[in-house]
Amino acid sequence: MTTKTLSAAAQTLYNGLKSNGATWAQNCVKFFHSEPKYIGTLDANYTEEEKENSQRAYWQWNVNLNGVANTRPVLGKTVLFEPTANYSKEVHEAYQELSKSGMAGEQNNGYNEYRFYAK
Repeated sequence: MTTKTLSAAAQTLYNGLKSNGATWAQNCVKFFHSEPKYIGTLDANYTEEEKENSQRAYWQWNVNLNGVANTRPVLGKTVLFEPTANYSKEVHEAYQELSKSGMAGEQNNGYNEYRFYAK
């Protein structure tokens, strides 16, 4: 099977694994969605708007990573974030496609931690 017959998500995962080598499943999300920079509330190098936008983007990414709504602090106020995507599910489905095609495998480190690799 070639990558041309895979979904776009499976191709992205395959290319990430080929480029980076074996990668922990939770870190594979970064092949699809880069982790936003978190700017702390006390960082004087940024405006309040930049801090707020950064914190909101970071916490939304984190909630999407876990697929579960959660409250997080933004400029000292508690904000409820709802998932707009499920990044872990996206990685899992892409891996399943690669695995079924014989193009990827996994190693279990115990405690339900898996490392994926391209074949």
